[in-house]
Amino acid sequence: MIPRELPADLVTFIGRTSEVTDVVAAVTGATPAAVVVSGPPGSGKSALAVRAAHAVAADYPDGQVFVDVASQPSVTAEEVLGRVLRALGLPAAEVPEGVDERAGWYRSRDAGRRILLVVDGVTGAEQVRPLIPAGPGPARG
Repeated sequence: MIPRELPADLVTFIGRTSEVTDVVAAVTGATPAAVVVSGPPGSGKSALAVRAAHAVAADYPDGQVFVDVASQPSVTAEEVLGRVLRALGLPAAEVPEGVDERAGWYRSRDAGRRILLVVDGVTGAEQVRPLIPAGPGPARG
């Protein structure tokens, strides 16, 4: 099963055209990159990220994974990796323990695939650092 987890795009989305264009360009370039959308609460970061993700979804035929950690600000990288591994089809009982082993399994499952990963509500780089590829590959937002 190929994950298609993006939340619904907004019917009405006003402004931020240049920001959406910048995010789209970053994740569709020759070397897709990790993209950070930052700003104060309520400024539309999630809407912008979801809008951009929908704009590029077709470029990521191996899946789009959306993880919302906003309701759990203390979520760890280990928990985020577990969620992503399950979304990519690894049965919960087979998800390894520990951030390093989960990160290794993630890199192995992700290698050579075009997967868009959006992690919303991140409060610190430590929550997502193990998800950033070491070289060219899938986009992260």
